[in-house]
Amino acid sequence: MLSIVACHRPGAAGDTPDDTPAVIPTPISAQLDSVRGTLLLVGNEPVATLLLAAIDRNSEPVAVTGALIPVLRRVIGLEIVVFGHKTGARAPDASPRGAPVFDVHSFVVRAADGVAAHDGVVEFKSSKWLLRLVDGRELPVTVMPALLRQQIGARVWIAGSLDGAPASYGLIIAAR
Repeated sequence: MLSIVACHRPGAAGDTPDDTPAVIPTPISAQLDSVRGTLLLVGNEPVATLLLAAIDRNSEPVAVTGALIPVLRRVIGLEIVVFGHKTGARAPDASPRGAPVFDVHSFVVRAADGVAAHDGVVEFKSSKWLLRLVDGRELPVTVMPALLRQQIGARVWIAGSLDGAPASYGLIIAAR
């Protein structure tokens, strides 16, 4: 994982395509499968594979695919939950036996370096910094990092307590 002081930024603000999906994940449907794990990049470009190493040590890693790959590349090294569908296919380049393929429809960041994280949209209302989560809750952020203050409307993740300085943070999708 790439860390710069208290800021984690796997990608630059301009490397997300204009057709990036919605800033905040869509509500989770009971019809979707989910897997929680740490997102890894395996292999060499241009054929590198995004692999989700499941938290459950008895589960094999899954190769993630889908339209969100450019966005997922911004959260490599973080613990996330992906929602989507198992395709039944296997990615032969992901491991010696191949890894099951999981088509990702949405995801949520859950932790960075073992520290619980919040994933949401930066807002500033009534002179207060907030993080709006996928479920609509608005959590107050006492110490909003200076880099994120410039990102009102952006989807970000913040690890650690929201009552003090964050342990780490990063940009997922820049504000439009």
